[in-house]
Amino acid sequence: MLFNSLHFLAFFPIVVFAYYMVKQKWRWLILLFASYYFYISWEPAYIILIVFSTVVDYFVGKRIFRTESNQKKNILIGTSLLLNLGFLFFFKYFNFFSESLNILFKEINLSYRIQELNFLLPVGISFYTFQTLSYSIDIRKGILKPETHFGKFALFVSFFPQLVAGPIERAKDLLPQINSTKETTYNNLRTGFILILWGFFQKLFIADRLALYVDPVFNNTDDFSGTRLWVASYLFAFQIYCDFAGYTNIARGCAKVLGINLSINFKQPYLSSSISEFWRKWHITLSSWFKDYVYIPLGGNKVKTPKYFLNLMTVFLVSGLWHGANWTFVIWGGIHGALLVIEVIKRKKFNFKTPHFLNVIITFQLVVFAWIFFRADSFGSAILFFEKMFQINTNDIFQIGFFKKGHYDIGVLDIILSFFSLMILILVGLLERYKNQRLEEFILKQNKYLRWGVYYILTFSILEFGVFGSEQFIYFQF
Repeated sequence: MLFNSLHFLAFFPIVVFAYYMVKQKWRWLILLFASYYFYISWEPAYIILIVFSTVVDYFVGKRIFRTESNQKKNILIGTSLLLNLGFLFFFKYFNFFSESLNILFKEINLSYRIQELNFLLPVGISFYTFQTLSYSIDIRKGILKPETHFGKFALFVSFFPQLVAGPIERAKDLLPQINSTKETTYNNLRTGFILILWGFFQKLFIADRLALYVDPVFNNTDDFSGTRLWVASYLFAFQIYCDFAGYTNIARGCAKVLGINLSINFKQPYLSSSISEFWRKWHITLSSWFKDYVYIPLGGNKVKTPKYFLNLMTVFLVSGLWHGANWTFVIWGGIHGALLVIEVIKRKKFNFKTPHFLNVIITFQLVVFAWIFFRADSFGSAILFFEKMFQINTNDIFQIGFFKKGHYDIGVLDIILSFFSLMILILVGLLERYKNQRLEEFILKQNKYLRWGVYYILTFSILEFGVFGSEQFIYFQF
């Protein structure tokens, strides 16, 4: 079930009504039923995977807490890791590694071939797997007590607003909210409404409109060169941001209406002055997950310099692979890891300062270049894209990058609306950065005329100019 679908627009009000109509002690059941229904609307059979993961980590968590032997605790946590990551590997990476090995076998003239499997990738498997793993690992670390109520733990794993694409929540943050008493408050409803409205604006008005230009260029790189490819690379950076941040804001808004606070996942990442700052502000819950459960256990930066650099590269290569079963994602992660290594070397060996605004521009450009590998279908497509970016002839220089060629058709209205939407996005980013205030907080502090003016403008823009067509969120494939 897509957020941007009529199905969801009918589903969510029913859930909210039922949730607040029943007694507090039964509200978890309403949300659990709604969450499972939300998931089975994608592919009913795969609900088995969520239920299995829930059962395993619920009982593993309880056994770890009751067990005094460190050896037994390690066996139990190993079981959780093996089963959860085993399912993730099988469904998401089996064909990827099979194809890679088959190519290798062919190169060395080995006739053996691994048979690839034909099945759909379970939606959200990377997100809920990491969420359940963090629960078991935190209990093993002794920083969390297990949840005794199976139904509420099942809700923690499957809570529908953030089930498919995060934020990746920690049990210490989400479970207490599931267990607490929640009353309907006007402030929750207002804040949730603003977040949902802004999320839909980011998705339908900005991201999906930019996709009208980005997708044809990336999918047909041979037909374009120069300015058009440069424009497409920048627009994709904004498309993926608005697509993913839009999803997160809708998820946070839906949860807020239900009295639950989800983690903030983005903090103006494109205003970062370094790659390290970018990763503190982009997909924050994933970055913190890798930091706490991979980077620090490897030794973090408390080791000798070569090992420190290896730790950085390992984390970002694995992070790239987490995003998708394709070498382009691994390369994308490797680029970011290498850039972080270069930053450390620059800071230690060449400690010279450059203007802040210049650092922001350089960081954004490096991120944009890396996004090309993220978006490309293959390594060859990414290299072709880079090659053709620099094939600029005299006529191409004077073209703004939009086109009207054959079945590639970007109208003047779409150009105007795209420019308008990006200006709004940049202004909101600057507002949040320099006012140190989230958009929803800023709006709620304004007088009612300004507030309702914003509501009307966003609603009208979405309904009148939004790009509708059930366009899937980009991060649903991860």
